[in-house]
Amino acid sequence: MSLNNDTTGLGNSVFIDANANGIQDEGEFGAEGVIVKLLHPDGTAVLDDNGHPVTTTTDSQGAYAFMGIPAGDYKVQFVAPEGFTFTNANVGHDDSLDSD
Repeated sequence: MSLNNDTTGLGNSVFIDANANGIQDEGEFGAEGVIVKLLHPDGTAVLDDNGHPVTTTTDSQGAYAFMGIPAGDYKVQFVAPEGFTFTNANVGHDDSLDSD
């Protein structure tokens, strides 16, 4: 008998870009309470067993995670909290602390 290991996790973090340069600089910390939605590659919501969209919220350090999801391709969508806007995307190299 073998275990089914066809699940995975996905996560990262959200930060407050105080100087709006698209890079997480020293002194720029995680953003708590940001809603993160899990989407299929076509942009439709991933639904749980009850038919509700799968979402999570960033913790006090700005971290988020979706655990135990079926292995596959996904997108994530962030909901900017009131009073905030998104920073510049695709700034710097992919191995840096940039916004993508």
